Amino acid sequence: MRYQVGVVLCAAICAALGTLVHAQEGTKIVSFWSTKWDVGSSVTYIDGNRERSDGYWGVRSITDTSSITDMSLRECGVWSVSYVRHGNVFYGEAPSNDPPNTPSSGKPSSMGLIRIQMESVDTGERLPMLGYVARHIVTTAKYDFSQSNCSVDETDHKYDGWYIDWPYSNKCSEAERGEFSPDFECGDRVIVERKGPQPSGFVISMSEEITGTDRRTVYMSNIVKSISHERLDPALFAIPSNVLPVSELKRHSEKGTELQPQQKHPSD
Repeated sequence: MRYQVGVVLCAAICAALGTLVHAQEGTKIVSFWSTKWDVGSSVTYIDGNRERSDGYWGVRSITDTSSITDMSLRECGVWSVSYVRHGNVFYGEAPSNDPPNTPSSGKPSSMGLIRIQMESVDTGERLPMLGYVARHIVTTAKYDFSQSNCSVDETDHKYDGWYIDWPYSNKCSEAERGEFSPDFECGDRVIVERKGPQPSGFVISMSEEITGTDRRTVYMSNIVKSISHERLDPALFAIPSNVLPVSELKRHSEKGTELQPQQKHPSD
């Protein structure tokens, strides 16, 4: 009897510890991207509502941290900050407020109008990818900028994507599960006429074809190479101490010399 109670108690404790360890795990996502003019890679770390994304322009390897070219940090729905790296120095500004579900925040209205005709087709194809079942959805978008004040020369955009269920859940992912729609970073009002199923989920592979007013087509692609769940070092999400204002980056470029940052704690 005591043996059975001990087994049950051990099983309960082990299950609780297993749940605790799993709850403390973060998510690491490695992606490769390419365009006609460049290639690169990125690695994103997620731990609860904290996220970090490192960009590597011109390289396919993320093993050398010295090749990081840009980095962004955010606390979902609270603050966000982006940095550009030059040499061993990061250039950026102080973290800014990052309110959730306000994609048009801070964009002045230009009183123009953009019309978009979007059509999505679920091909019915399903493939196992990185431990998930991916859905193949192709979306085409046709733009009408005749009443727009935006300086955009796109006419058509094709998104050929494979989508999986979200590999993590936090305030950022919840905010990004809304309607799929292009963002032109301007204040024009957007009217979307949609056909077909709304693409949803996490994009694990995306190929894009962008056609301009001159009828030339630009090809872009992004492929997730790995998704892992592991314990992440909290230091990954700390604001770097060697940060200089963005204005210093211009002086750096003009002088062609290495500027040394003042060592200052983020909390100072």
